[in-house]
Amino acid sequence: MEHTGEGVESGRAPTHTSPDLVAFRRALEERVSSSPLLSWLGVAVQSVSRGEVVLALEIKPHHLNLQGILHGGVTATLLDTAMGMALRSASQRRFRTVQMSLSYLRPASEGRVLAHGRAVFLGRSLAHAEAELTEAAGRQIARATGTFALVREEGVK
Repeated sequence: MEHTGEGVESGRAPTHTSPDLVAFRRALEERVSSSPLLSWLGVAVQSVSRGEVVLALEIKPHHLNLQGILHGGVTATLLDTAMGMALRSASQRRFRTVQMSLSYLRPASEGRVLAHGRAVFLGRSLAHAEAELTEAAGRQIARATGTFALVREEGVK
């Protein structure tokens, strides 16, 4: 398998400025806005490029746990979603999470957070991605890596 310097499979994804990537971003924004969970959370697509996706979330009271900090489940959802979307942007294929490892580095309780997802490896049936959650100023909140299985397109949304 051929790889680019960024670690994702070569020749399978649109370029940064291609019409396909613009259409993919529009479709991604539509999927996010039509997802009951992501819509309720307030997740927004900030940027999309080949193999990379950035999602944004403005922390609200319903995102906080009993200690008044961003709930770990919200963090995990943002990072998992960013990784899956990054893989999709790199390959135009669908994946499901098989395994995810997450490290919580520091708490956040207000402001805007960004989930930066990046495709690392795309194989025939498995893929690997990584993501980090940062404050708008760039301080890391959490990091994740994940292994994803290729979804066969039969009846899958």
